[in-house]
Amino acid sequence: MKSPFRFEVIFLVLAILILLLSAGCTSGDDREKGSLQGVSESLPATRPPQPGIQETIPPTLYQDIDDIKDALYSVSMEWESNGLTCNSNSCTGNFIDTAGNTVTIRATLYSSVDAAHTAYEAEKQKGSNFRQVISPQAGDESYAWQHLTTAELGVRKSNLVAVFDYGAAAGAATVNQVREIATMAMAGL
Repeated sequence: MKSPFRFEVIFLVLAILILLLSAGCTSGDDREKGSLQGVSESLPATRPPQPGIQETIPPTLYQDIDDIKDALYSVSMEWESNGLTCNSNSCTGNFIDTAGNTVTIRATLYSSVDAAHTAYEAEKQKGSNFRQVISPQAGDESYAWQHLTTAELGVRKSNLVAVFDYGAAAGAATVNQVREIATMAMAGL
């Protein structure tokens, strides 16, 4: 003898399938109104940005070391320049303040973002034995470390790598001290 419950379950499943299939169907008139030809004419020439999808735009590459020189000179408004040397793709500036604190800024332009990233990673690795500080969020990539009277902050922005070495004349050096200098120098870039 067959169970009436089994018949009701089969009937319910069939009813749900019929509802689902009929919900997805349209009449022939509706299909003509929504033809591909009509849809393609109403689409914009470019696709609007999709939420959650980032489109990559090639980064702007720095071309001229003079832009870097100007950024380093901006530090000399608050720090006395103790020498600035530049060649075709890099500059090194040494600065001192009235308390005797020093900062050396090494900025180098690379031919590509990949080359700059490789150089940035090499600089970051040099300070791996010291207390690393969570990314100071400067440029495209950044790192910072501090140890006793020295702190260093490295930044990669596009094809530029800048390393800021801070030396405290008295007391411990902090990442905040070197971050202020880096922010001042990088503001113009």
